[in-house]
Amino acid sequence: MTIDTGNKTRVPTVRQIKCFIKIEREGKMKKLFRNSLIASVVAVAGATTFAGEANAQSVDVDFSGTIGNTCEITKIKDGKVGVRGDSPGILIANPSLALEPSQVEFGVVEINCSNSGTIQVGQVTATSADAQTLASQSGSSLLNYVFDNPNGDSSSIIADTDDGTARSNTVGINPNGTPQQYYIGIGAQGTSSSTPIPPGQYAYSATISVTPQ
Repeated sequence: MTIDTGNKTRVPTVRQIKCFIKIEREGKMKKLFRNSLIASVVAVAGATTFAGEANAQSVDVDFSGTIGNTCEITKIKDGKVGVRGDSPGILIANPSLALEPSQVEFGVVEINCSNSGTIQVGQVTATSADAQTLASQSGSSLLNYVFDNPNGDSSSIIADTDDGTARSNTVGINPNGTPQQYYIGIGAQGTSSSTPIPPGQYAYSATISVTPQ
């Protein structure tokens, strides 16, 4: 080994040679340490990733349910009663039979079933004093009708009660998820259909219910 000093080339001393070897050795050791450190970090990262993958678990969550048929009934409007045209002793809520059709109205309900249902027709109740007096007469009757259209004829009746008892007719309906309107008409009679209804305030309540099938 020689050392170039510019104009002259001279042989290094032993001390210089030892110093050079020491510097070169330390450089190699630092390089080895750095490479070793990098390798260790990579190894640890790889081991961590492998450990995470080894411990990963999964589970399937199942779901089930039973959806039943549903029905809803909504009152659209209340009705109005008036004297029947051919029988002065009967009050009705059917415009097509009323003495003065413009003063009489059906009650209207809307039924919405997701599949099908049944209508239960309940008792008509007299709720005003004059209506209760009429209903208390011998031979009196209270009727409840459900029509599937507003024509009010006998062919459109789908359920009814035939007297003032709590008997309830049941009839199947099938809206199939489409809301459908039904028309409620009542009848009230005193002792005779030919005996005129006395002047007064007449109020009634008719129960209509629906049950899913």
